[in-house]
Amino acid sequence: MLMSKLLVKWAELWAYFNDLICRVFLNISWDVEIKGQLDYRSNYLVLANHQSWADILVLQTIVNRRIPFLRFFIKRELMYVPFLNLAWWALDFPFLRRYSAAQLRNEPSLMGKDLEIAKKSCEKFKKLPASILIFAEGTRFSEKRKKILKTPLNHLLPAKSGGISIALDSMGSLFKSILDITIVYPQMNPSFWNYVKGVVSPVIVRVRELEVPDTLLSSNETKTSSLHPLRKKWINDIWAEKDNIIDQLLSSQFGQKL
Repeated sequence: MLMSKLLVKWAELWAYFNDLICRVFLNISWDVEIKGQLDYRSNYLVLANHQSWADILVLQTIVNRRIPFLRFFIKRELMYVPFLNLAWWALDFPFLRRYSAAQLRNEPSLMGKDLEIAKKSCEKFKKLPASILIFAEGTRFSEKRKKILKTPLNHLLPAKSGGISIALDSMGSLFKSILDITIVYPQMNPSFWNYVKGVVSPVIVRVRELEVPDTLLSSNETKTSSLHPLRKKWINDIWAEKDNIIDQLLSSQFGQKL
């Protein structure tokens, strides 16, 4: 546990120096508003829209050392990616082995195994707080994907509830709250290199803290399968609100400088 804490401190220091370098050398204007009382010692479920590889750097800038270091669920197949796999493992990123519908049909005993693995991976967060980050859209936004998916939203792809369900089923009772983070790049959706070069300004971020609804948590009496419709409606409502927030942000300039 001591080694895990030390590694997290190193990761937070790395994120801090990344931010410091960007502030010194890049001309990025920040417009940030945070609604809620953030606690470094508590677990959080973090939901964010996804537009660019730069989103991770933006999120680290906003929440680093304000809440526990961000982790996200990693597909087990990515354990074999050189260098990154060691970092993910050392920082206690939860690894998941997802099974296809065909695999589950052929081997019904695998049903629920991914959740068991997730719960086991998250056990350590009872003693070492973490923030679980989920990009609910599942992929980066683009106009092309928006047309293919025929979403009624103006600025977002449809939200998926699968990752959220895994997080709630494995850690639901441990979360202090949910942080809904909206990221907006008014001028462009930057590539990672655009961000590194400072060709992205301003960056607008809105953070709001939401309660974890008891109705979305599973128990001995409430089975996970019966919660899918409730969770889907819940995340769809949040995404509709987020789309309205983006509409408002793009049509006006307000907020507090970071």
